[in-house]
Amino acid sequence: MGGVRETLGEYSKTRQVAFGASMIIGAAFFCTGVIGDWRGWWNGLGFVPNAITSLAGFFFGVPIALVLLSTLTDEREERSQLNKLRGLSDAAWQDFSDRVHEFCTQGRIDALRLAGGDLANRWQSMSALLQSCWEFDPIPQFKLGLELAPVATEIEALVVSFRRSFDDRAKDLQIKWVGLQRSWAVLDSYVKIQRFERRQSWLSPDIDSSIQDWLRGDAHPMTEFLSQHLSTGALSGVSLQMEQVPELLRSLESQTFEERISFINTSNSPIYKLVASSYSAQAFAAAEVLRRLRDSVEAAEKGQGWPHRRGEVGQKN
Repeated sequence: MGGVRETLGEYSKTRQVAFGASMIIGAAFFCTGVIGDWRGWWNGLGFVPNAITSLAGFFFGVPIALVLLSTLTDEREERSQLNKLRGLSDAAWQDFSDRVHEFCTQGRIDALRLAGGDLANRWQSMSALLQSCWEFDPIPQFKLGLELAPVATEIEALVVSFRRSFDDRAKDLQIKWVGLQRSWAVLDSYVKIQRFERRQSWLSPDIDSSIQDWLRGDAHPMTEFLSQHLSTGALSGVSLQMEQVPELLRSLESQTFEERISFINTSNSPIYKLVASSYSAQAFAAAEVLRRLRDSVEAAEKGQGWPHRRGEVGQKN
């Protein structure tokens, strides 16, 4: 009785009134039948079998109806929960996918490859020429004097081209990287568990592991490269970034041979702070991480089942 009372208590006032009215009407009909057919059913016993049959139908039918109703309710609730899970899964994946495609743009990948290729190669040849002028030798000094201005202009043009394609500074990239990691954390720590509990498909093990691998680390994958590329201020002997190279070359152009030799022979000369091979390796490594992370997401979206292909998010499995 307590369970019935609790169930009735969960109904709205309107349903409670309707339920009570139904019980009263049923009891009224029963009493009317007994009183109205007083003599007839006592003589022919016609009402008693009908009443017993009705009661039997009630006691047999109600449990069966309750079981069926409970089953239908459970199935409806299960479908509702699955639809909610699918909606959550699709929304969470779409957010993650959009963040990956925003972070791993083709322009940014191309800019990193430009830096690792043309920029690094141009600085490699110039730094080699600079280091060959450690003593007064008129031939390399003359060659250096001719190349300083053109190479400075060429490297500056490549730096500008890089900046236009790269389209972000380090601070903005770190903020986007943290947002991307948190978006994946929602998928990996919550959506994944929910889907497993309801026996729904998840990413393939290879793609899941790949994404986990590319997203490791607190700093974004271009951090090391950008520390060698972005200018940190005025030229000094502490460090040299690629954005400072044109300024360095133009300052050398205005010096005499003796001043250049003295500058090159100084142990803390900036020309030794930026190593082309390291700069190139960091640029290509960052480009590869971005490309593989983007490719992993696109491979997941091109697979069968979940997640849906881009443009199909929101449809039911």
